[in-house]
Amino acid sequence: MESTKRFILRKLSATFVATTIFAFLFGIVDGFEFEMKYNQGNQFIQRFYFYAIYIGAIILFYGNTVSIVVEKIQMKWFPQYNWLYVFILGVFGLANGLLFQVATFGGGFALLGML
Repeated sequence: MESTKRFILRKLSATFVATTIFAFLFGIVDGFEFEMKYNQGNQFIQRFYFYAIYIGAIILFYGNTVSIVVEKIQMKWFPQYNWLYVFILGVFGLANGLLFQVATFGGGFALLGML
């Protein structure tokens, strides 16, 4: 059993890495245009910080809460099934995406990701 300090450090470092990766990717994709603009670096940093704030908050509160609950359940009831832990986290991540996609894009796209 790992210590509480190590457990919290592991969750926070995963939050930081995931937030940085997704904010970086969204910052690039959101600003992708074929014509060159002035101050593209400044615009990228602005988009990166914008996405990092919102993505970081969602991962920190929703993602870590779900991850901690599912990890504790897995350690108690099914410790030998690591694939089930990943599957359950994927289902909870999909649930968040389903709610937002149904509200904005008419839904359906997130369900295709499960196939």
